[in-house]
Amino acid sequence: MPEPTASDSPPVSGQAHACEPTHTREPTRGSGQAHNSEREHRSGLESAYRHLLLAYPPRYRARRGDEIVDTLLAEAAPGQRFPRLAEVVDLVQAGLLERCRVGRVPGLAGGLIAAAPTGLALAAGIAAFLWWRVEGASAVDAAAGPSTAATPVGGPGTLGPIAYAAWLLAAGARAVLPAALGRFAIAVALVTTVVVVPVLASTPLGERPPLWVLMALAGFGIVALLGTAPGLGAGPPTAEARLCGAAGAVAVAVCTSTLAQSWVVNPAGYYGATIARVGAVVVGAVAALAVIAAFHLFHGRPAHDRLWAAALLGLPAGWLGPFTGTAVASPHAPHFGRFAQVLLATCVTVAVMHRLARHPHPQRPQGTITAPGASLARAGWHAIGTAAGLASWIALSYLGITGPSPSAGTGPPPYVLATMAVLIVVGLAAGVTGSPAGAWRPLLTAFTGTGAATWLVAVYVNDWTVGSWHDFGHTAAVATAVALVPLSECVVVAATVRRVERRRAATLVLVAALGWLMVLTIQYVPGWAPPLLGAVACVAAAQIPRHRRE
Repeated sequence: MPEPTASDSPPVSGQAHACEPTHTREPTRGSGQAHNSEREHRSGLESAYRHLLLAYPPRYRARRGDEIVDTLLAEAAPGQRFPRLAEVVDLVQAGLLERCRVGRVPGLAGGLIAAAPTGLALAAGIAAFLWWRVEGASAVDAAAGPSTAATPVGGPGTLGPIAYAAWLLAAGARAVLPAALGRFAIAVALVTTVVVVPVLASTPLGERPPLWVLMALAGFGIVALLGTAPGLGAGPPTAEARLCGAAGAVAVAVCTSTLAQSWVVNPAGYYGATIARVGAVVVGAVAALAVIAAFHLFHGRPAHDRLWAAALLGLPAGWLGPFTGTAVASPHAPHFGRFAQVLLATCVTVAVMHRLARHPHPQRPQGTITAPGASLARAGWHAIGTAAGLASWIALSYLGITGPSPSAGTGPPPYVLATMAVLIVVGLAAGVTGSPAGAWRPLLTAFTGTGAATWLVAVYVNDWTVGSWHDFGHTAAVATAVALVPLSECVVVAATVRRVERRRAATLVLVAALGWLMVLTIQYVPGWAPPLLGAVACVAAAQIPRHRRE
């Protein structure tokens, strides 16, 4: 039977005496040397444990640090000099989770635990499909010529198989290896996805897959890694949970391949409809969780964790992009491309999480809800700061400071200026509900964040170049999508505040912000990605009447 780790036995203050010496006789010369050697080992081991505790916040270390170290020393094997791998992983994970205050959000820990098996299955399934049907088909395309029904999504080879192999190995490790090694394999796959592949892509070795693919894999991987952390209360994996990753990966890959065979769209490759095919299968899994949660809620059964699981998995699912796209009649219509859809799906999912976090829960700490008026005012200052950031970026662009100067006839479209005007109106209507003395912090945060975000979006739109921007109007149109964030915040906060106070101001903010969001997005409904539609479904599940909830 394997030795218990730090995660298997939570720190108990009563166990601290186990580290005290039990000898009562005067040691002999030989036994004294052995005792001194053991004390040196214990001193070095204790020092290593205390270094690992640096992952925890200072207040938590001061309150629980000695207790944790005493427990770990009591469970250490005779002669042990270094912490075991399982202890290192558990302590670092638990410390980071405590720093992020994950356990203080009601239902979030349970949602992560419930979503972890599905998250790993989705990551491994996406990796298997892309390696098999996209990367693997590139060699067939080179010999067979144009894409056919037999190779519907073939494209150029990338460095993606490095990350894909890591996720398949992680699913296998979770199925057959001890829990600590399974978590370590997931962490390795996550680092490979977000660090190794992008670094190698900066060399002549090859190109990286699309950013949205790597982001989705990383998102599902983070859910799988956090949801298996003992610091959140995750127990040893059951046989069902072990097989879920491998079996689910096979199911996702086969279902996506079947969909790809029947849904052939050119041009082939990662872009086009390929990412939407993957997203259609992924949103099916997310929607299934939401439907099961809704079924339990309507029958008076607890389902808060399942709702959280659907929302957590819906976040990376929303990064898988839209369908092939829907053209609009007017070139002056608001731009709503891949970046805007991903950003809106993220905002919708975060709104669902906000709703779930406000849901009454037995573990909910008291006094954690900010005053409604202050929340609405802060959202308004964020909107004004975003408008100022957008305006300053455009002005600095004309001066040639934040990028190439726009050429004649390539200025920002009229709706970009209209969006900034709406942000100012919404911000002023919301800001009057709070004190102007506290406005400078949210204004400065939104201003600097928007300036940096718009510049990064502009670089992304122009193929990650700084000095070769061909159409400033298109660049400004895509960058203006950052306004979706403060508009969504105003909608969520105003909808909450108008139920308790400031109803007139909150209603004005809600109508203006929601109305402009519809102007920006509603005409593109036929081209919305399945994950975005799934995020909307999660909103519907979260709106189930409160008396139906546990």
